[in-house]
Amino acid sequence: MNRPSLIAPLLLFVAGALFSACDRQRAVVDYAEDMLEAGEFERALELINRVDSIHNTPELDAMRGTILSLEPSTMVDGIFLMNRTVDGLDDPRLRRNLFQLYLDTRLYTNAGQLVSGERVGPEKFFRRDIVRMRSVMRCFEYPDPASAKKLLEDLPRKEEKNDDFFAPARDSSRLFALLCLGRGIRNASKEADLYWVLDNTKRDEKIKSLPAYSRPQLEGLVAAFQELMTVPEDDDLARRSRCEMMARMGSEDVASSPPEAVQQELSECRESYPGSLVLRRIWPANLDGLNAEKGGPMLFDESPFFPVYVPRPEFEPVAEDSLPDPNYPVIRPQ
Repeated sequence: MNRPSLIAPLLLFVAGALFSACDRQRAVVDYAEDMLEAGEFERALELINRVDSIHNTPELDAMRGTILSLEPSTMVDGIFLMNRTVDGLDDPRLRRNLFQLYLDTRLYTNAGQLVSGERVGPEKFFRRDIVRMRSVMRCFEYPDPASAKKLLEDLPRKEEKNDDFFAPARDSSRLFALLCLGRGIRNASKEADLYWVLDNTKRDEKIKSLPAYSRPQLEGLVAAFQELMTVPEDDDLARRSRCEMMARMGSEDVASSPPEAVQQELSECRESYPGSLVLRRIWPANLDGLNAEKGGPMLFDESPFFPVYVPRPEFEPVAEDSLPDPNYPVIRPQ
C-alpha cells in the first residue's frame, strides 16, 4: 500500500482524538463549575481527580486549587495551584479569589505582588480589576473610612456590568472595604474578635475604655463599618458581602465562638449562598509566617528525615596523638 495513503487517515484519527480530549476537558470544567456554584465542593474535586494526568489542564488545576484552599490541611497546596495558573489563564475570578485568600490569611506581601506591575505587566497594569485590587492594598496599608468608602464610590453604571474582567473585583468591593475597616478596628482596639462591634453596649464600653486620644479614630472606623454592614433587603450582592464579612469577624489566630444571633444568621447565609468560598472555608487560617526564612517548619517537620548524627565507635576519627611518630623507628618482629 502507498504510504501517503496512510497519512491522511492517521491525521484524521489524531485530530479526532485531540478534539475528543478537548471536549472531555471542557465538559469536566463545566460540570465542576456547576457543582461549585451549588456548594458541592467534594463532588467537584472527585470529578476533577478522575481526569487522567495526560488530559489535565490549567483550568482543572486552578479549580482543584480553589477547592483545596478550603481546608487548613490542604490550603497551602491550593494556594500553590491557584498562584501557578492565575497568570496563564488570566481569569479575573481566579485572581480575585486568590487575592482575597492572601488577605484573609495575612499574606499581604503576596497580595500586593499579585497585582503589581512586575507580575501583571504593562498591558494589564491599568485594567480596572487590577487597579481596584491595588486600591484595596492601599486601604489595607492605611485603613481609614475614606479609603474604604472610596472602593464603593466609583462603581460602574448598570449598563457597564458586562465587563467580565472587572465584574469579580467590583462585586467584592463592599467585602474588601469591610475587611479593610475590620483590619483598622483590630489595630486600634487591640481586639482579635470583631463581634463586639455589632453590640451597641459592648461597643460603647470598648470605646470608653481606650485612651481619649485614640477614641476618635476607632469611632470613625466603627461607624463606617456599621454603615457598610447595614444593607438593603433587596440588594442580594450587598447581603452576600455582609454574610461573608460575618464569617471573617472572628479571631484570625484561634477559633472563637460567635454570639448566638450571629451563628443563626451565618447558618441562613450558608443556605442562601452555598457556593461562597468564604462561607465554606474553615477559619481561622493565619499563614503570615509562610514566607519567612524559617517558615518551612510551620508546615513540615523535617526532623525525622535528618536525625542527629551519632558516629559508630569503629568509625570514630583517630586522635592525632595516637598515630605513630614517623621519626621513631618501628621495631618489627623477626
